[in-house]
This record gives sequence, C-alpha cells and structure tokens, in this order.
Amino acid sequence: MTMLGLSFLDEIIAGQGISDPAQVLNLLRDKIIHALNQSGNAGESKDGMDITICCIDRKTNQLTYASANNDLYLIRKDENGEPVLKEYKANRMPCGYSTIDSPFTSHVVPLHPGDCIYTLTDGYADQFGGPNGKKFRYRQLENMLLEHHKLPFEAQKQTLNDTIVQWKGELEQVDDILLIGIRV
Repeated sequence: MTMLGLSFLDEIIAGQGISDPAQVLNLLRDKIIHALNQSGNAGESKDGMDITICCIDRKTNQLTYASANNDLYLIRKDENGEPVLKEYKANRMPCGYSTIDSPFTSHVVPLHPGDCIYTLTDGYADQFGGPNGKKFRYRQLENMLLEHHKLPFEAQKQTLNDTIVQWKGELEQVDDILLIGIRV
C-alpha cells in the first residue's frame, strides 16, 4: 500500500502540480479505490491508508493540511509563555474505500516563530507494553511531546525511541511508527 500511495502521490503532486492538501487526498483516494477495484462488496480488499498532507507557505506563515484519520499537533506558547499542545482533527475516513464518502477538508493554521508541528501514525500510541501489556495511548504521547518539544529534534527522537523500546519490552511491534516534527 505504501509503494502504491507514494507512486500516486508523486503523480498527483509532481505530475499534476496539485498542492492543495484536500485535493491531493481526494485524488489519492480515487486512485486507490480504482487500483484496488474497491466497491464495498463483501470479501473484497478493504485496504486504504491513513495519511496527513501538509503545505507550509513561508511567505504567509500558514500551514494548510488535510488528514485521513491522523490528527495533527501544534505546540505553541500561550500568552503567559507556557507551552500548550493543540490538537487539530483529521477527517475520520481513510484514503481508500469507506462507507463515508465525503470530500477531505483542508484546514489553515497560522504559524508563529517557535511553533512545533507534529504529525504521526497511530503506531506509537497503539503499541502494547508497559507493566500490564496495555496500549501506550495518545495522552501519554502528547505529554511526552509537550515535555520534550524544546529539545533538538535528534534528542526528541532518541527519547521517543528509548521510551517505546522500554514500553514494548519483549512484545512485538504491532504497527508502523512514524512521527514527523517541524519547528517554525
């Protein structure tokens, strides 16, 4: 699915010159459905992908994003200088066949110097481990991001890697884990 998605993204963004994140996701969904011959019938492939597309305009300091199932996080200082994590919701549908057939939505977020943007897969939060073999959970991940966002990204990566390795212990990794961070 990843290889198919990357090929389609290259065709949509580079080949067709489309940069609006929602339009990219709508076209990507159409291409996946067509390539996998998905129509919603029983027994056919239900494959799809969760994905976030971001476009940053450096001239206007605006982030435009659209997302299939994966929320986007932004950490910014509030009026008192304290860091606050804001969660920006995704459309709750995959890029692929779904019983929800509405278009993806682009959202515009004004950016400020020092903002940290995070987009991620569900793999980290869904990893089983800890003393009771439970999921790591989003709240715990959000707290980690908030606590460590000031560190250089290489140090954040090391902390996240060390934490998830310790969390899962001897359990197998259940899904892909990807977390991307950008500082404005």
